Amino acid sequence: MPYNPAMIFPPLGILILWGLWVFQAIWCWLNVRRFYRRLRLQTGRSPFVGHLLKLPVVVIVPVKGVDDEFEQHVRGLFSQTHPMYRLVFVTESESEPAHVELRQLIDRLPRAAGLGRVDLLAAGLAEHEGQKVHNLRCGLATVDEDDGVVVFADADAVPGDDWLKAMAEAAIKKNYGAATGYRWFIPADSNWATHFASVINSSVATMLGPGYRNHAWGGSMAMTIPQMRECRLADYWQGALSDDYQLTRAVHHQKMRVYFMSRGMVASPVRFTWARLIEFARRQYLITRVYSPWAWWRVLAVLSLYVAGWVSAIVGLLAGWTWAIAAIGGVMVFDVLRAIKRRQIVKKLYGRETVQQMTAVFIMEAVATPLWMTLHWLLAASTLFGRRIRWAGITYLMRGRQDIVIESRDLTP
Repeated sequence: MPYNPAMIFPPLGILILWGLWVFQAIWCWLNVRRFYRRLRLQTGRSPFVGHLLKLPVVVIVPVKGVDDEFEQHVRGLFSQTHPMYRLVFVTESESEPAHVELRQLIDRLPRAAGLGRVDLLAAGLAEHEGQKVHNLRCGLATVDEDDGVVVFADADAVPGDDWLKAMAEAAIKKNYGAATGYRWFIPADSNWATHFASVINSSVATMLGPGYRNHAWGGSMAMTIPQMRECRLADYWQGALSDDYQLTRAVHHQKMRVYFMSRGMVASPVRFTWARLIEFARRQYLITRVYSPWAWWRVLAVLSLYVAGWVSAIVGLLAGWTWAIAAIGGVMVFDVLRAIKRRQIVKKLYGRETVQQMTAVFIMEAVATPLWMTLHWLLAASTLFGRRIRWAGITYLMRGRQDIVIESRDLTP
């Protein structure tokens, strides 16, 4: 058979694409390594010392709905080791199930030594903003001069006992306007959709790190009271749907950054069907496209590069291009290394038992990256158009960052 250079060397454009694809795989592995080093560094520090002990903390928790782990989530908030904090739960109405359940839990659950007053408020129906934001603004009205730090939490995640200490510590970092943690999806069933959701979520979580690229996550955010007032957070939330993107925007407008506290990561037990995963992911990306278009385009570009690299490499294999084998092999090696490092992160954060619980997730991440990256790309690309989402029984139209129309809502019992 005569020598055919085309069998070894594909077109220059394809070689460049594969080079970028391999570089992306290496960078993702290095980025996860950096995340792990940051986690180890932050974990090794003394979590709460000196003048921090004098800063009382108010934790505002907007609540909607009750799931199977609801009591476990609330119990985690009642068990914080911070020496001086209070809780403010805010629901939509006094008649909704979450409010009724919370009233019982507040009376029944044991409290940590540092937990003082626990308030339960009903914010009423939102009219021109997201119900979560409406609840948060109601909670903000309870902040007073005796509070040093305000922390925002979600009621569908399980914080570790030292989570509040870590967030309070992060809130006072010099030259930062706010602090954030993030969630880690822990599968609570064996559905493939749940495993895909866990892998995709972890790929987003480990992007956090240096302050210049961080955005806040609503389930674990913290600010000092002076920071909150300087940033005019209540003004940025008025009429908004997204609490975290607007908090990030308020901080950036003050020429400050968001500090990422890896010890502020919270475990979030999840169960997804395919329909629920699609609805959840589309909601997240539609909100991102409206509130942070640059972040949305950046994610789509990164996902598109991986998918284009993989598809072109498969075509190259079929065409007999030898370099396709090298490209695929190189990417797969770093995909496996990245999955190993993420496994170490989960072990450091949540222990060996959680690692065993997530065995299928790590296998999927290591050997099925093309599948979950393609699904991730499809979910993100599907939000190229549209501004309407459904969230917690309410249909919203996002006409702008602070121009929200509530089109319909399910009636709360």
